[in-house]
Amino acid sequence: MFTTPKEVLDAQLAAWDKIVEKHSQADPTFAKIVASQKAWAKRVVSWKLRTYVDNRIAYDHYFKGKQ
Repeated sequence: MFTTPKEVLDAQLAAWDKIVEKHSQADPTFAKIVASQKAWAKRVVSWKLRTYVDNRIAYDHYFKGKQ
C-alpha cells in the first residue's frame, strides 16, 4: 500500500486553489457554487473531526504485529 505524501496533497490543493480562483473570477455562478460547497464542507468536516474516533488505536491494539 502506498500513501500519498502530504507534500503532494498540499501541492494539489495549491494548484486547485489557483484553478478555482481563475474560474470564480470568470463566472459568478461558479464562485457561488464553490462558496456553497466550502461552507457545507466546513460544517460537515468540522463535525466529523470533533466526533469520529480514530480507529487506529483499536486496530493497533488487536492486530498490529499479531500476524
